[in-house]
Amino acid sequence: MSYANLVERAWRIAWRYRALWLFGLFLAIFGGGAGGAPSFSGNLADFSRAWGERAAPWPGGLPLVGLAALLFGAAAIALAVGLAGMLLRYLSETALIRMVDRYEEQGQEASVAEGFRLGWSRPALELFLIDLVIGLPVALVLGFLFAISLAPLFLWATENRALGILGTLATLAALFVTIVLALLVALTLSVLKPFIRRACVLGRRGIFGSIASGARLAWRRLGNALGIWLIALGIRIAYGLAALLAAIVLGAIALPMALFFGGGAALLARLVLNSAPMAMMLGGLVAAPVFFVIIVLPLLFLGALFQTLLSTIWTLAYRQLRESAGL
Repeated sequence: MSYANLVERAWRIAWRYRALWLFGLFLAIFGGGAGGAPSFSGNLADFSRAWGERAAPWPGGLPLVGLAALLFGAAAIALAVGLAGMLLRYLSETALIRMVDRYEEQGQEASVAEGFRLGWSRPALELFLIDLVIGLPVALVLGFLFAISLAPLFLWATENRALGILGTLATLAALFVTIVLALLVALTLSVLKPFIRRACVLGRRGIFGSIASGARLAWRRLGNALGIWLIALGIRIAYGLAALLAAIVLGAIALPMALFFGGGAALLARLVLNSAPMAMMLGGLVAAPVFFVIIVLPLLFLGALFQTLLSTIWTLAYRQLRESAGL
């Protein structure tokens, strides 16, 4: 395998295949109200009106029922945003893999709409389940090991100083071993999971079949898998440095421009409205979009391109290694 050719090919695809960028953007943001859903707003309003006077007031005059309604609403919104983000994350990951694979097979680019259709598929759900099947046991085992590592600290309860010191030393040693083990597990999964995920999306092997197939391919081509992982790591580091540099440069441009436009709007509003709070609010409303356009949008584009490139590298590598391994 020629790593230089692989990266060059992946870069050409990621840069020219612009329909991929939207799904890379979703991965950069989330990575990761429905129609027909019952509405509770009317019931909450009636409940608040009926019981608001009886409920104990919250400091500031807000009834406890009203506060509960606000908290419930905030929790519902947070849950909805989280679910939408998770849906877009797995849909986008599936779409990126399938769109690049189809481009390599047929030489044709899919539209964004076709990308959504490719992403909205059973493999997207299976990717989520694979994360659960792998991540949950690993988290439970590591959590148990960390808890066991802290157990010797209870020797201080004996009020024996020597035993307490011995327990502390044992805890430090156990924590060191557990942390090293956790890092090794994380490293192993970071090498295996890109192959497992593509075995799921492209091989259609189901949850456990994809885990076995992806791990088997990575093991048979371990040297290549580690080489690609190192390339991906280097790209991550380069992206982090580039994003940091871009944020500094863009910030130096955005801050004075936001202050100029926002300050001008605030001054004009102060002269017209003769209200300092309103002038400050209008100035902020003008400055925020300027700041967003100059800083946030370029950084989002950089993140989208990074995610697209990284996914494309792993997909091309999986295709080559699967072919060479005869799987």
